[in-house]
Amino acid sequence: MAVPRIAVYLSRHGYGHLVRAAAVLERLVERMPVRLTVVAPQPRDLWPLRLRSVSEWIATSCDVGVEQSDDVTVDIAATGDALERWLARLPDIVARETLRLRRGFDLVLGDVPPPVFEAAAAAGVESVALANFSWDWIYRQLGFEAAAVASEAMYARAGLLLETTPSAPMDAFVRRQALGLVTRKPPGLRDRTRALLGAGDRESVVLVALRADSASLLRFPAPMRHVRYLLPSGWPGDGERADVRCESTLDFLELLEAADVVVGKPGYGLIGDVAASATRLLYLSRPGFPENEVLEAWLAQRAGTRRVSREALHCGGWSQDLCALLGEPGPSAVDLSAVDHAADVLFDRLASC
Repeated sequence: MAVPRIAVYLSRHGYGHLVRAAAVLERLVERMPVRLTVVAPQPRDLWPLRLRSVSEWIATSCDVGVEQSDDVTVDIAATGDALERWLARLPDIVARETLRLRRGFDLVLGDVPPPVFEAAAAAGVESVALANFSWDWIYRQLGFEAAAVASEAMYARAGLLLETTPSAPMDAFVRRQALGLVTRKPPGLRDRTRALLGAGDRESVVLVALRADSASLLRFPAPMRHVRYLLPSGWPGDGERADVRCESTLDFLELLEAADVVVGKPGYGLIGDVAASATRLLYLSRPGFPENEVLEAWLAQRAGTRRVSREALHCGGWSQDLCALLGEPGPSAVDLSAVDHAADVLFDRLASC
């Protein structure tokens, strides 16, 4: 019996799409052998190790997403220019991916570049979308009606949407199945990781989960007793402060699980990671992102979560927010069964091929 082939398409915007799709596919490969062709602009080294041996990586994009001036700000003008070019190239993108999908694929999983669903329908391949928002809704909110209309029509061609929590309106999809929060499972190494970091029981570890090119957004508060800060690999370190450390030897998810507080933006990938690890979150709002309102409404109901102003983070005046958060009850871990439910859907469709 031939090993099923899945074409995996990821949106250009952010890493949450990659994290979410990978979590589902990791569950799937535990149940059946598959071959994956991943069409994505993200670096291959972000793909989980256990998936790399069964994955072909094609470094290209099928959509635009939005352009950003930094980690938390939409560049409206640049986004408009990029969408104008994308709309002009759309027929060629669909034709290219239709040709690819006619080469023996059994299923398309898209998170969620619009053209792939049009291409899958043209190639006669079943498609499943995995998303908490759709680009037609985003573009309509931002005032890009032509891009919204085009995206909406292509989404209507999808076979099924697996709708993850928290979700924005996604009425363009004809068939939908609601899921919970889809995220990856924490490694379960908190005590070991904290020991490697030299973090004692009374010490609070604060992990900065912003991109390195957003370093200008953040200034650390004055040193506080029993508080240390961790920067992920690639961040410019602060060599003059003993309480600030750039950690490049440990995996980001291990650092997040070991942290007492994570500082970052409310993107879907980070929300899922902190929820799965039951870690406190101090987050910076993202003005101009339509999904921000949806994600913040969900965060408002979560224990151990606070918003910090951009001004406070930029000037180092966020120690009060941090101390208040550390003094609050921590969150409970969430149910992770939505990942299994999503993998079940893919398994059932492939088993019937």
